[in-house]
Amino acid sequence: MDTSNYRKSTYAHIKKRLRLYRVLRISLMNLFLVGFSFAYLLIIPGAAGAVTLEFWHPWPHAERTVRNLSREYTRETGVVVRVRAVSPSSYHPWTARNAPDLIGLSHPTKRNVEELARAGRAYNISSEMGHGWYSRFWPGMLETFRISRASPTGVYGVPLTGQVHMFVYNKTAFAKAGISRPPATWSELMRCSRLLHKVGVTPYAGGFSSRQPPLAYVYEWSYMGIHNLAQTYFSHHPYTSTDWVRQLGLYPEMRSHGFTDAKWASMSETSAAKAMLDGRVAMVFIGPSFESVRRAYKPQFMSWGLFGGPMDGRARFLPRLPGSVVEGLVVNRRSNRKVEAIKFARWLTDPARQVAFANGASSIPATPAASSSPELHSHLRAFASGMRDQAIDLRVYEQPEALDTLYAGVRRMLGGSNTPSAVAQSVQRVKRK
Repeated sequence: MDTSNYRKSTYAHIKKRLRLYRVLRISLMNLFLVGFSFAYLLIIPGAAGAVTLEFWHPWPHAERTVRNLSREYTRETGVVVRVRAVSPSSYHPWTARNAPDLIGLSHPTKRNVEELARAGRAYNISSEMGHGWYSRFWPGMLETFRISRASPTGVYGVPLTGQVHMFVYNKTAFAKAGISRPPATWSELMRCSRLLHKVGVTPYAGGFSSRQPPLAYVYEWSYMGIHNLAQTYFSHHPYTSTDWVRQLGLYPEMRSHGFTDAKWASMSETSAAKAMLDGRVAMVFIGPSFESVRRAYKPQFMSWGLFGGPMDGRARFLPRLPGSVVEGLVVNRRSNRKVEAIKFARWLTDPARQVAFANGASSIPATPAASSSPELHSHLRAFASGMRDQAIDLRVYEQPEALDTLYAGVRRMLGGSNTPSAVAQSVQRVKRK
């Protein structure tokens, strides 16, 4: 046997096998890398140039919820939403180069939105709202973002959550006074006040130290209506008109029936809520923030209920409950990704996302469908019952000096030292300056 030939043949065979092994190993590695890259693209959208939205918001209390929802949207659509928490005033100095696609707003007023629209910062989404989106919202919620009074007209944003003020009452105090149900009319409210006084309970407290007392607006709307209120604030309808003087006449009635006085009415909402929880006061007029006061001060207290504004048969309109948008957003007019930004905003108003956002922000959903969900926190669901009667507060258009004069006069009437006509005349004098 030729040993040298055998060795050469064996060596060549081994060398060939090694080359095949190396080729196979490289092929497997390449296949692995391709598969890994494909999986990476599926799991991490945006890795291959997917759309990325920049979303700034001023909601530190809801930061975790916003990020969770953004990640959920990315998983569903592949659109990356980069979230950045900013101070509430940071959306004002937008620039063309340093601007997000969506901007969250905290407690925006109609006047704030008008300023953003006129400055060319907020994008008009009227056409998108016209495709069934508009009907999702509580009527009063979208009004904050709708501009119809002056150019540019349109819808310039999206409400996400809101709040509304309602009467919160102590059921134990009502039972002590022999009151079996909440009052539905003004005369019943005054009757309840007399009964509560007889058992040593102050009927009402809180809110009138504010420049915009919530309870006052209920009956200002009821007596004047939205048209005359707006005309008043723009100086076309005087405070000395008959309807204003008649509405101001409610405060001497409050005093004479013992509903409240200057001292109790001037308490802060928080102090008044605590007095109600203690049983010293029977009623307060407050929003969903009542729940945080209750949990912090007297979490075991559960004997409370809600009712809206009792109707006054002398007024021309039904009472409305003052409320506002708490969290909302606008699409940046300068964004190059407006279509994608609007799709994300609309997704946030789907019922499931509305419930998640509202629970995380401790505010009422902007849509009825989410407001009735059993997944919504119970106290938010309770206050949501007032959203159908909610009205945005137009007092943001009034001169601050006029409001200060008006409600200082109201406190004096509750103290017995002023009259409706005198208050009306003093406010009108301020308006003429």
